[in-house]
Amino acid sequence: MEKALQGKREKSLYFRPAAALKRLGKIGDLFAPALTLKQKLPTEFTQALQALPPPKQARWPRSSPRPAVRDKSLREYEAKRHADQTPEPMPSTARRRGSRKADGSLRFVIQKHRASHLHYDFRLEMEGVLRSWAVPKGPPLEPRQARLAMHVEDHPLDYADFEGTIPPGNYGAGTVMVWDRGTYEDESGDPARAFRTGKLHLHLHGGKLDGEWILLRDRRAEEDNKWLLLKAGAEQQLPAGADDRSIVTGRTLDEIWDANDAQWESHRSRAGAAKSGRAEAKAPRRGAKKPAARATPKRPATKSRQAPTKSRRRTQAR
Repeated sequence: MEKALQGKREKSLYFRPAAALKRLGKIGDLFAPALTLKQKLPTEFTQALQALPPPKQARWPRSSPRPAVRDKSLREYEAKRHADQTPEPMPSTARRRGSRKADGSLRFVIQKHRASHLHYDFRLEMEGVLRSWAVPKGPPLEPRQARLAMHVEDHPLDYADFEGTIPPGNYGAGTVMVWDRGTYEDESGDPARAFRTGKLHLHLHGGKLDGEWILLRDRRAEEDNKWLLLKAGAEQQLPAGADDRSIVTGRTLDEIWDANDAQWESHRSRAGAAKSGRAEAKAPRRGAKKPAARATPKRPATKSRQAPTKSRRRTQAR
């Protein structure tokens, strides 16, 4: 300190970590004696504290009632779908009871969904259902990168294996690809509790993704169901072309749409199979001419607003 003051060298008072450790090994920890000291408060001070009345716990009234949270259970999923019109799996009570795999691990699945807008559906097996988030730009791959994740309705466990098409006129009409799947753990050991607190620190073990991610509820807009999906840990590298192909079949979205098959039937419950018996009876026989591939419905063109002509202005004036 004296040398720094005499030479007016302020920089000599700052140490880098390596220099600080070297100095610590040379002269020891100067603050070590302070750790052995025990502070003793004056008797008058402690008696004065005990004589004070107990503090009152303030209860601030809410300026506005808490916004109602939308139902995210399977009831909302069922209300948006028609079993006789879409091949999507319907909830099965039997499958809900057996939530975990035989080894006790929990599953995750990411489905690339080309509907009115292309997005990725991030789903976690939890409490007998698939908790789901729609991630418009897909899972982040670079450290500290964040992506918007909108919390949507729970899905049945059978949906984790669904890859196919949803007919026009139904909710989410378009093409669904199983982009990645595997198992996951939450650092807390209790993902359901972490979900309710609004923060999940996930370790994913999938075919494409293998690492750490964080799901964080946006406290500024809880009524909008906004969450953030952040990349933690090391950077994630994807093989060339992996973003465009299914982890299960290796197909692209266009190939899935052209095939128009229903792979989910092998995983569907008996009740779901009975409901679609009439639809399967109408399936074309072998040798029949294959129908032409359906094109993805185009968004209707938006008419641009034009300034009114003189004749229109006269008509409006009349």
